[in-house]
Amino acid sequence: MSYDDLNIFRQVAADGSFTKAADNLGRPKSSISMAVSRLEAYLGLRLLERTTRRIRLTDAGMNLYNDSAEHLDALRDLILSTQTQSRSISGTLRLAAPYEFGAHHLSSIAARLMAEHIDLRIILDVKYGPADFFGTNYDIMFSLIDQELPDSSIVMKKVFELHRGIFASPELLRQHTNPLKPEDLVELPLLCAADERTWQFNSANGDGEPINIDVGQPRLNSSNADFRKRAALEGVGVIRVTSSFCQNEVENGSLKRLLPDYECQPLKVIALMPTRRLTLPKVRLFLDTLASDKNAGN
Repeated sequence: MSYDDLNIFRQVAADGSFTKAADNLGRPKSSISMAVSRLEAYLGLRLLERTTRRIRLTDAGMNLYNDSAEHLDALRDLILSTQTQSRSISGTLRLAAPYEFGAHHLSSIAARLMAEHIDLRIILDVKYGPADFFGTNYDIMFSLIDQELPDSSIVMKKVFELHRGIFASPELLRQHTNPLKPEDLVELPLLCAADERTWQFNSANGDGEPINIDVGQPRLNSSNADFRKRAALEGVGVIRVTSSFCQNEVENGSLKRLLPDYECQPLKVIALMPTRRLTLPKVRLFLDTLASDKNAGN
């Protein structure tokens, strides 16, 4: 049995598509299909049910996919780690991140590293909702949280914090009283992320206790930060977002920052990864470059 055939089968199963697996592996679709067929012939089992619209794992395929994960990942990481000891950074680095962070913080770093290391290939999936870490083979999955880290067997590495602010369009402010303190926000239409229940503020000078504002029933709930920003630009409501995400709009006057005497609770940027991936040179390089980027936490 070929290690490569098993690896291809797992990619097809993870992507749910021969076409997507071919794109991610950089191979012709025909070779992907042949690899799965060879594996099925070797095992004497049907691993995938194929239709014109989709593929589905059989019970045997599901068992193989689940049972082979740890061993195959460990073998692949050992091979890549051995290879990179004798040559420059290479191979495929698989990343997942929320859209807001991936598009505005990771993309430039990924582009720079690929320019510096011609054998490095990067897959960057930006998500509008939580990514399934255990159901995929990402090397690093970035998560943004504003609370303490939960206990987990997954390695969690805090990279830095992102500063956030409250923003609204001049049109909205012409229709409503400009808020002077966080409590005034409850009188305005709010645009919130899907999981937001409260917004926390601290006085800019550090005095007093944190102020928690119940967002109630927002005008808009969406995990897509770009959608929320577009709604804010249309005067639909007030948005809480990382400052760098709307820097251009603030500079051109289409959005204004509110409550300058208060600071929003920052977002912690957390890198999640399997323990064994932390030692891979490509993973260490990306994390070290991200941590040293002077503009990343703005």
